[in-house]
Amino acid sequence: MKTSVLLLRDVPEQRLRSMERLAHELESGFAGHQRFAMRAMALHESAAAKRAGLGTLDSYVTRFLRYPLAAGMRPSSVYHIIDQGYAHLAALLPGDRVIASCHDLTLLRAEEGDAGSRGR
Repeated sequence: MKTSVLLLRDVPEQRLRSMERLAHELESGFAGHQRFAMRAMALHESAAAKRAGLGTLDSYVTRFLRYPLAAGMRPSSVYHIIDQGYAHLAALLPGDRVIASCHDLTLLRAEEGDAGSRGR
């Protein structure tokens, strides 16, 4: 029996190209895998809300309310949140089955004084 993995992608309308590429590469890489069955999920913003001038509000509602609720309704063995900016999705998921990818830790390294180039 395959382990089901739900890949939680970024909201497409945010156009985060690097995250979209990473998600696409993960999906492609796991296609036909013998042990893991990966499927992806992303929630779109409302075109009707955008036409009504509520695009910004709907963007927040989609990302922080609708998406976490929808993800929590999708059963899976493992949940992989593709972008640390979406880590809030984990709030309604079983904590022992969530992976959140963290990208670009430069700011944390800078805080520790380890970032940037150093002359020799």
